[in-house]
Amino acid sequence: MIVATFKTFILCLGLLTFGYTFIVSGIIINLLQCCTLVIWPFNKDLYRRINCKLVYFLWSQMVYLAEFWSGSDCIMYSDPGFFEKLGRESSLVILNHKYDIDWLMGWVICLRHSILGSSKVFAKKELRYVPFIGWSWTLLEMIFLRRDWSKDKPYLIKCLKILAEYPVNSWVLLFCEGTRFTEQKKLKSNEVARQKGLPELKHHLLPRTKGFVVVMEAFKGKVPAIYDCTLGCSNDHAEATLYNLVMRKKCMGHMLVRRIEINDVPTETEQETAMFCHKMYQYKDRAYDYFLEHQTFEGFDGKHGRKIPRNYKSLINEMFWTITLCVPTFYYIGKLLLNGPIWYTVITAIVILLAVLFVRAMISVTDTKRGSSYGGKKQD
Repeated sequence: MIVATFKTFILCLGLLTFGYTFIVSGIIINLLQCCTLVIWPFNKDLYRRINCKLVYFLWSQMVYLAEFWSGSDCIMYSDPGFFEKLGRESSLVILNHKYDIDWLMGWVICLRHSILGSSKVFAKKELRYVPFIGWSWTLLEMIFLRRDWSKDKPYLIKCLKILAEYPVNSWVLLFCEGTRFTEQKKLKSNEVARQKGLPELKHHLLPRTKGFVVVMEAFKGKVPAIYDCTLGCSNDHAEATLYNLVMRKKCMGHMLVRRIEINDVPTETEQETAMFCHKMYQYKDRAYDYFLEHQTFEGFDGKHGRKIPRNYKSLINEMFWTITLCVPTFYYIGKLLLNGPIWYTVITAIVILLAVLFVRAMISVTDTKRGSSYGGKKQD
C-alpha cells in the first residue's frame, strides 16, 4: 500500500513538473522564435538555422517523455551501410501511419542522429493551431495541407522549392496514406483499390499519390534519398499511445528502413511515379505481415536490427528546464501556501487543474479516433 502510494505520488509530481516546464518553456521558445522574425527579411538561411536550434529545446521534451519517462525505445532494421548515412544527408521519409505515436518514434531516431530540429512533416492545417508545438511548426515553415488539391498543389510546390534547398540536412516526413489506419478506413480503401484495379492492402490504406508525385518532381536531383520506413510496435509491451507514455508504460517500436535513391524513382510520367508509390506500400504490407508473425523485422528482406543507443540529450534538456523553471517556482508557491491566505491555495489548485486539462487535450490530438476519414476532408 505504501509503495503504491509512493509510486502514485512520484507519477503525479513528475507529470506536474513536465506539464509546467513544457508549457512555460513553450511560451519562451515561441516568443524567441517570434523575435527572430526580424532576421527574416535580411537572411532567411540564418533565420532557419537559428529556429532549428530553438525548437530542439521544445521538441526534445517529447522525446524525453518517450525515452526516459516511459522507458520506451525503437530498434531500426536496415542494410549495414545505411546506418553510416544516418544524419549525414537529407531525405524524404515515407512512414506508415498506424500508431498514435509513430511521429514520436521518428523524433526519437532524429534526436539520436542530431537532426531533430531540422526535421519536417507534411501536416493537416489544424495542427498549426496546437499550442507550442503547432506554433513552433508554423514559425519553422512546416507544410500544412488543407486536403483540397486545387489549393494545396500551388502551395506545396512553393514550399518544396524551399525544402529542396534547405541550409541544413533535413528529414521530411510524408504520410502517403493521409490519415491513421483503422479497420473501418481499410474497408473504404480496399473499395477504392478494387475500382482502380490495384492489390488490396491488409495493414495499410491505399496511398494518396498526388502529393508524392509533386514531391518527386521537386526533390529529384536535389535530395539524395527516400527512407521507406515501416513501423511496428510489439504486442508484449504497452499499446503505442501518448497516454501510455505519460502513464510511464513502456512501448517498443521496431522500424524497418529501406533506402532508395531518389534518382531511381521513375518520373517520366505521373502514372509511373504513382505506381512506384503503390509498390512501396505493397512492400510495407508484406513487411508488416512478417512483423505480426515474428514481432521483429529481423531477417525480412535481408535486413538486420540495430539498437541505436540513447545519447541523454533529451534528459539533459529536461533537467535544464526543470531546474531553471520548477525549482524557483515551486519554492515560491510553497511559501505562498504556507504563509498566504486561503485564496492562494484555491488559485493554485485551479491552475494545476487547468494544466492537467491542457495536457489531456494535447494527448487527445494524437488519438487515432480524431483522424480524418479516408478520402475525406473532415474529421470523423
